[in-house]
Amino acid sequence: MFSQRTNWRLSPNPLTRAIEEARASGQRILDLTVSNPTEAGVRPDAEIVLAALANPEAMHYDPQPRGLLEARQAVSRYYRESHEVDVHGNRKIFRNSLIGIIENGSLVRTWGIQRDVTEQVRLEKARTAAEAALRKSEEHF
Repeated sequence: MFSQRTNWRLSPNPLTRAIEEARASGQRILDLTVSNPTEAGVRPDAEIVLAALANPEAMHYDPQPRGLLEARQAVSRYYRESHEVDVHGNRKIFRNSLIGIIENGSLVRTWGIQRDVTEQVRLEKARTAAEAALRKSEEHF
């Protein structure tokens, strides 16, 4: 399932209509949203590209419509939380980030950060409860 952040309306709007009208009239438009290097006028170094294509592994195509598994796992690890107990017996919530270095198909190094978000989580829960109470009280007016 895709994020709701990408669930935008695709129907024409004033900006898209103006762009289509300008294109239809033959006006040249500089589209700063173009990200494909060849479409943006960046010409590749033919020698480098051809050398890469000489590698037999370049002939293997494995489309990943959800994105590379490694990339999805990295994002998941970044947001992962852990619940732990400190030396005083207090419950703590940590957001964890871990980066792995893979060489020749093997994990050779890692680097990670743990961030204590206990207070942030507590405040978020308190805010959510306060907002719910406010909505409920507004229903009576």
